[in-house]
Amino acid sequence: LKFGTYGDIGSKTCQGLAGFHDHFEEDAQTLADWKVDYIKVDGCNENQEDMARDYPAFGAALNKTGRPIVYSCSWPAYMPHNCEKTDGCMKSLIQHCNLWRNFDDVADSWDSVKSITNFWKRLNSSDEMVQSAGPGHWNDPDMLLVGGFGLSVSEAQSQFALWSLFAAPLFMSNDLRDISQEARDILQNREVIAVNQDPLGKQGFCVAGCDGNLRVWARPLAGGDIAVIFQNLGFAGDGDSITLTTSTLPFETFRIFKARDLFAKKDLGIFREELTLYVHVSSVRMIRISGATEQQMVV
Repeated sequence: LKFGTYGDIGSKTCQGLAGFHDHFEEDAQTLADWKVDYIKVDGCNENQEDMARDYPAFGAALNKTGRPIVYSCSWPAYMPHNCEKTDGCMKSLIQHCNLWRNFDDVADSWDSVKSITNFWKRLNSSDEMVQSAGPGHWNDPDMLLVGGFGLSVSEAQSQFALWSLFAAPLFMSNDLRDISQEARDILQNREVIAVNQDPLGKQGFCVAGCDGNLRVWARPLAGGDIAVIFQNLGFAGDGDSITLTTSTLPFETFRIFKARDLFAKKDLGIFREELTLYVHVSSVRMIRISGATEQQMVV
């Protein structure tokens, strides 16, 4: 088990308890003495103009202790622009923080998940936030709701798939004493987790249908594979067909490819240039594609 805790860069936490302000080195050493492995540092009672100075300073104090402590910064979530298109903000986060919250707190509802998902559409690999993600420094869309009360099974699969494609930290927010087998199966899906933990560390983004209900998301993986999510955000009827055309993906891809369904845990076959899947409403299909040959296709 790992030991994580919470604090605030300002004078008080969001709950009114003492914050780290004016005691960075003393409090960082206390965390190290307690053998803390992870610290989330909020910003409820800090002036916005001081965050660019204080968050890096507290990170330096943590490093000075010599204990490896994962440092989660809430700095961007308090900025009106979420640290986008601002001189040095994202660069400083990459240098001084291991992960950071950019957007709203997640609530136990599908509407909340959809709102956060829409923020992370991003649309291309040159997006500032997509580029900021990599080994040791991650965007954090907030906790997983899988195993809670607000999502259906298909919605829980959707969140887990999307968070994995985002290269997001996978923090559960459920009660493990009461977790259902369906939620357990989602959270322990090793093939989806492998996408999340891919060593290339690239963040995925929406590549087709991004302003509608039928979306395609993609993430490049180490070794040349690609993770793809077919998402149906609709709520009426049964479902719709969604098509992936590999030539439209904004990174190196395949004309002929193998496809594996990561939730069904089965190979779908070998395809040329495109793949069409039926996706139920409020659901996803998560696929891993890899290169194939003409000979394999004939066989």
